[in-house]
Amino acid sequence: MAEGYRPQFRQTARIREIGRYLETHPGEPVTLPQLSRRFGVPVTTMKRCFEAVYGMPVSRYLRRVRIRRAAALLRSTDDTVLSVAGQVGYSNGSKFAAAFKAEMGVNPSEYRRTEEPEPADFQKAGD
Repeated sequence: MAEGYRPQFRQTARIREIGRYLETHPGEPVTLPQLSRRFGVPVTTMKRCFEAVYGMPVSRYLRRVRIRRAAALLRSTDDTVLSVAGQVGYSNGSKFAAAFKAEMGVNPSEYRRTEEPEPADFQKAGD
């Protein structure tokens, strides 16, 4: 991405809509072309603008949203780790565990056993 790229206001608003959609539908399978069609933004433009607005690619943002939601579920429910993985869009337990550990620093079972607060370094759209 070109350093200093600034999307136009209309593009920024549409990108924030995409971010909110990802936050409210973390368990749904989604592809960049699907998002592009749904929000009427060409894939290349969407990728460039999304990174300018959120500071990370769409895929990284979605992984972060999903893992943060999973962390909340692990702390607030007795659902199995595999069930939680499915609720946030992972059909493969080992891929979920790897993504969880990459994002949170511990595997899902260890996280569930800890009493530490949720990481606060993730800001939602509009914060």
